[in-house]
Formats: sequence, C-alpha cells, structure tokens
Amino acid sequence: MIAENRPGAAGNIATEYVAKQRGDPHVLLINTVGTHAINPAIYPNLPFDPIKDFTLITNLVNLPSLLIVHPSYRRRTRRS
Repeated sequence: MIAENRPGAAGNIATEYVAKQRGDPHVLLINTVGTHAINPAIYPNLPFDPIKDFTLITNLVNLPSLLIVHPSYRRRTRRS
C-alpha cells in the first residue's frame, strides 16, 4: 500500500484526484465530512460530484464537530 498525501483546498484536491481515477479499485480516499457535506455548500463549482463519483465502503471513525464562538459574543434574538 502506498499512502499519498494531497493536501489543500479543504480536501478538494485529493477528492478531485480520486474522483478522476474511475474504475481503479486500488485508489481509495480517506476523508472527513467536509468534502462531501460541507464543501458542496461552500464551493459552487466543485470538479466532482460527492454523491455520483464515490461509493461509501465504511465509516472508519466518528469524529465530533463543534461550533464555538468567542465568549464576548452576544446572542441576538428576533424581535417581532
């Protein structure tokens, strides 16, 4: 097995590379939720389709995500 690190663009560089390796069962992608759930909402013209270009094999890890803010943040409430 050869591990090839292709960092950058929030995971899109490696994900695009793997998407273009159609039909090669020796190329696998280990990635986070970012490239398939978050990046499509942020980047309007991705060079891959996160649904059609990939087949899920297994979930390797459950990785918690947090949304945090500075303590000085004041919650704004809607006023009717």
